[in-house]
Amino acid sequence: MNWLILSYYASQKGASQAEWLDDRVKGLSAIGQDVSVVGSLCAGLDAPYKLTRVPSMSWIDADFEKLNRGTPDRDTLLTSIVSMAFRVLGIIPDLLIRIVTGGIGEGRWGWLIPSCLVGAYRMATSKCDIVFSTGGPASAHVSAIVLGKLFRKKIVCELQDPLTGADIGRNISSRTLLSFVENMLVKHADLCIYVTQEAATRARHKYHSDNIVHVYPGAWPIEHSLNGRSGKVPAALIHLGSLYQSRNFDTLLQAVDALPPNIVRIENLGHVAADIVGRLNQRPDLVRISPLVPREQALERAKKADFLLLIQNNDDRSSVTIPFKTYDYLQLGVPIIGLLRNNPELADLLTRYGHHTADVSDVKSVRDCLTKALQGGHKITVPPDLTPVQAAARMVSLLEGSR
Repeated sequence: MNWLILSYYASQKGASQAEWLDDRVKGLSAIGQDVSVVGSLCAGLDAPYKLTRVPSMSWIDADFEKLNRGTPDRDTLLTSIVSMAFRVLGIIPDLLIRIVTGGIGEGRWGWLIPSCLVGAYRMATSKCDIVFSTGGPASAHVSAIVLGKLFRKKIVCELQDPLTGADIGRNISSRTLLSFVENMLVKHADLCIYVTQEAATRARHKYHSDNIVHVYPGAWPIEHSLNGRSGKVPAALIHLGSLYQSRNFDTLLQAVDALPPNIVRIENLGHVAADIVGRLNQRPDLVRISPLVPREQALERAKKADFLLLIQNNDDRSSVTIPFKTYDYLQLGVPIIGLLRNNPELADLLTRYGHHTADVSDVKSVRDCLTKALQGGHKITVPPDLTPVQAAARMVSLLEGSR
């Protein structure tokens, strides 16, 4: 089958949404599916798949795209002219979004109309069987619904995180808009994919629809040794990814302070919000902050860790989400310390393969988890069935059986 994929962050260097899309494209291609992608100007021209870059009709998004341009030195004159025109015209939709939701969030609504127009051209001029949206902003999902209905094609919308739920949405207006969008996706998509079983269960209960499914995205197999930790002191704990808001090291550091001194060293590899940087800079003896690096380099660093830290937000959104890095972690074969919030599904996934979990909101729970982990004796196994190829095969199987 021929898939047209809409994904705003396609091929953006360092973006987890782009890595998610890369896995989806490679997984689908591996089982014989033909794929082309519509992305934003954040995309680099070196993407390993057929890609069309589309500017947003938004002044705010234009600033973001300028800052995160994949290959700015290779833009054509036409692209530059269109981008400037869209930037100016984008003042209007930005104003409307501010009025409707009380601010500008991560929906990238200025990308909706341009992605629809370019997607329509692609569908009118080449064969397309399925319209698939994934990888972040809600605008991509709405564009997929419009195109799928307009051209009478199968529609698949994959939500990396639910659009509605506790602690999701900036304010009441934003939550109202996201609730409307999620309801529209469930109503019109042939498949609405959530990436945890709990999120899919809650959505089925809420919308009473049989087109809601869950598919774990998985990760590619990684060469590993499964030797367990080296036993050296201090033990090296590495967290890959960003720290922000309630996803931070606060309870972890309190727990470490209750252990013998100099027993661990902690490193974060990725973006850290300014307020959290201020707190961590007060602990230079314990915490090191390292800049974001490409996925392959980050995984090479992670192989050398004694433990990998998996930290969820310390709020209710974590009960229906599984961080994407979890699947890379599981493939590495390095012991994981998961600091979770009310998520039995993720806890079961980690403990099933020999890893450790604790309640991120409970300092004693975190301390006890660290103590047990540092004692060693890990029996780590690598999941044989959590790969992007198997995820793609499950998507195709579900789609063939959908209405």
